[in-house]
Amino acid sequence: MEKVLTFRPVTVAEVFSAPDADMLISEYMAESGNPFLPQKPNVEYYRKAEESGAFRVIGAFSGERLVGFGSFVLTVIPHYSTVTASVESVFLSKDFRLGAAGVRLINAISQAAKDSGASGIYWGCRSGSRLETLFARVPRFTRMNTVFYEALA
Repeated sequence: MEKVLTFRPVTVAEVFSAPDADMLISEYMAESGNPFLPQKPNVEYYRKAEESGAFRVIGAFSGERLVGFGSFVLTVIPHYSTVTASVESVFLSKDFRLGAAGVRLINAISQAAKDSGASGIYWGCRSGSRLETLFARVPRFTRMNTVFYEALA
């Protein structure tokens, strides 16, 4: 199995039609998904957000195989009148988290957000996760907020 990863922008259709999409999304949901929300992605909503220009996806590939992804939403913060990106997901299959692979995916997401006109990027991560630990150690990331989820249904 090739472990050298490449990263590139992909479409929502490419992600959900990839041969290993169901397995990859299941692995993502088990590790990073919100247990209070539906466990099945709303592909049509993703497509509409992508068509509007507000949603972007980066794929991580081993050869031609999709082994990870990162996605973000572009929004304008009214108070500051500036475009920012908010990461919706960042994930690499466990078999591909060697060396700097995760940091390379993070860098690819950051560059795609910058290329999309974002002045900054908000990264949400589960409390106590490997991602939180990484961000706390890397000087370019600034802890800004703590997020709480309230189920309303």
